[in-house]
Amino acid sequence: MILWDVDGTLVEVGRGRDDKHRRAVEILGACVIPKQSRQGGKTDVQIISELVHGNNLNLGIIPEALKLLDQLTIEEIEQQPLQATENALSALSEFSKRGWINGLLTGNTRARAKMKLESAGLLEEISEKFSFDGQEALDRLQLSRGASESLLQFGMGSVVIVGDTPLDIQASRFAGFACVAVATGSFSLDELAKYDPDLLIEDLSIGFNNLISFIEKRFRV
Repeated sequence: MILWDVDGTLVEVGRGRDDKHRRAVEILGACVIPKQSRQGGKTDVQIISELVHGNNLNLGIIPEALKLLDQLTIEEIEQQPLQATENALSALSEFSKRGWINGLLTGNTRARAKMKLESAGLLEEISEKFSFDGQEALDRLQLSRGASESLLQFGMGSVVIVGDTPLDIQASRFAGFACVAVATGSFSLDELAKYDPDLLIEDLSIGFNNLISFIEKRFRV
């Protein structure tokens, strides 16, 4: 079982795209919120909750802010379709051919993950049954633990997370999964190396053979 992150791992995170979490909270909270620092790896629920708490807004707007976040994402993708990261489609297809299941472990809401993957032409390669999203837990550690408990019921012994942030690495450790870190998001190879992933690759093209070899070994255990 391979659990993929979405943003920065399978789908390019383009510069110039709107900070939709902040915008959603600003609209519903009728306020102006300063630009936020890097949020890579956090769940949508966590980001929205932190913005609401941090600006002393009514906690009741959180569910509506998540719905608005989904809508803002639809509008943005309609104007600016997303692109898959280099070799992402080939990697997913090759893994499927080998009988490996491609699932998700993403901070995105279920709707946003689906929109992004569909826009990038990757959705058909992902198993919805084995996908875990940012609506299911407040933070990524809880999300990974929930995924671990669920996958155990299906007899999934070997699980590999592929992600582009330190939180992906930390979540894999928390859940007892192996982790591959790929430097196609906002964190560099050097930044990711500090968190000691099981495998660190530059991208899904240059590091493809190493990725295949690593997963083959894990699945033979």
